[in-house]
Amino acid sequence: MPKLQLKKEYKKYPEYKNSGVEWIGKIPKDWDVTPLRSVAFENEQNNIEGKCNNLLSLSYGKIIQKDIDSNEGLLPESFNTYQVINKGNIVFRLTDLQNDKKSLRVGYMNFDEPGIITSAYLALQLSEKLNSKFTYYLFHAYDIQKVYYGMGGGVRQTLDFSNFKYLPTLIPNINEQEKIANYLDEKIATIDQIIEKKQKLIELLREKRTAVINNAVSKGLDPKAEYVESDVEWIGKIPKGWNIEKIKRVSQMNKKSLSENTDPDFSFKYFDIGSVDGEEASNIENEITFEKAPSRARRVVSVGDSIIATVRTYLKAIAYFDKLDTNTIASTGFAVLTPGKNLLPKYLFYYLQSDRFISQVILNSKGIGYPAITPFDLSSLEMIYPSKDEQNLIIKFLDEKISTFNAILEKTEKSIELLNKFKSSLISNVVTGKVKV
Repeated sequence: MPKLQLKKEYKKYPEYKNSGVEWIGKIPKDWDVTPLRSVAFENEQNNIEGKCNNLLSLSYGKIIQKDIDSNEGLLPESFNTYQVINKGNIVFRLTDLQNDKKSLRVGYMNFDEPGIITSAYLALQLSEKLNSKFTYYLFHAYDIQKVYYGMGGGVRQTLDFSNFKYLPTLIPNINEQEKIANYLDEKIATIDQIIEKKQKLIELLREKRTAVINNAVSKGLDPKAEYVESDVEWIGKIPKGWNIEKIKRVSQMNKKSLSENTDPDFSFKYFDIGSVDGEEASNIENEITFEKAPSRARRVVSVGDSIIATVRTYLKAIAYFDKLDTNTIASTGFAVLTPGKNLLPKYLFYYLQSDRFISQVILNSKGIGYPAITPFDLSSLEMIYPSKDEQNLIIKFLDEKISTFNAILEKTEKSIELLNKFKSSLISNVVTGKVKV
C-alpha cells in the first residue's frame, strides 16, 4: 500500500490580506481575486451534425466515457444538441442546487480526444491567466464548501453562466498555480490509491462474510454431516435431519398493517428502501406522524421480525429487529417476516441473507428498471432449517464471526471517511493559500 507522507506543520505565506469574500477569508498578499468572467468564458462549441461521438458524463465529480451505442441511462434521440468539450475544460452540474446530497458537481476534462456532454451542464474555457488543473481544484474546493448551493434561482435552484460569471476566482501567479496543481495531483493520487485498496479490502471482507453465512445456513457446523437430496433443484443436497419448507409454512408475512383509519397523530419511525444498507437498518428519520407519513408507510414491525425488500430486489435490502424503542413501520416495498414456532428469529434473518436465497428472490422478480417480487412468489420460496438447538448453535457461531467482520469493516470504512475528509481539507487549504507548498 502506498505511504502518505504528511507534514507535521505546513508553511504559511509571508503575508496575507483580506480577500473581501467571507467564505474565502484571508489570502496571500500577492494573490488576486477577480470575477470568473474576466478569466473564463462559457463553452459554446456545439456538436454540429453529430460529428463527435465520444460520449462523456459527469459522475461523482469525474468525467467518464460512456458507450454511445448502449441503452443504459437516459439518452436523447440525437446528440446534435450536446456540447463539445476539450482537454482542460471544467464542467459543472448546476441544477437541483437545493439538494445537498448531490455533491461533487465539478469535473475536469482529462481526455486528449474531444468529447460530447449534455448542454445541461456548464463547461468553461479558461484564459491564459489560469492553470486548468489549479482552477479545477479551486472550484472543487468551493463545491466541498457548498458555495454553489445558495447561488441558484428557480424552483430547482439552477445556475447558468449569466449568474455564475460573478463567482470570485483566486489567481496566484501562473507558476504558483502550476506548483499547487502538481502538488495536489501527487498527494490526491496517493490518497486515492490508499482509498482504493481499502475499498477492495471492504469488498473482500463482505464476500468472506457472505461466504460464512452461506456455508452455515446451507451445511450447518458439522463437517462430517451426511447429506440427502432436497428435491429442490436450486437448493440441492441438505444435511440429513434438516427440514425444507416454503417460507409461508414457517413464518407469517406482513402480519399486521396500519389501516387508513389510523389515528393521524400516531407517531413512529419509518423505514423505506433507502434506510436499509445491506443487512443493517440505518439512516432513519426522526419520528413522524401517520398524517404526515408517506402512503407506503404501512407494514408494522415487531421485535424478532426480519424485513426484506420486494422492490429493487437487487439492492438486497434486509434488516433484523432484535429490539425496538418505539413504534416502527416499514414501507410496503418490504415484506415483514415473523418466524413461526419452528424457527428462531435470528436464524431466519441469516437465511434471508444467503446468496442462494437472494438469487432466487432476484430470479423471481419481474420488471427491468424496477424489478419486484410479489408476496405470493416470495412466500412460495423454500428454506431449509435444522432443529432449534442446532439453529441456536449456528446463530451463536455467526454472531461471533459476523461481529468480527463488522468490526474490521467499520474500522476500514471510518479510515476511508477520514482520508476523504483530509483530502477535502488539503485541497481547500492549498488552493486558498492557507498553506504554502
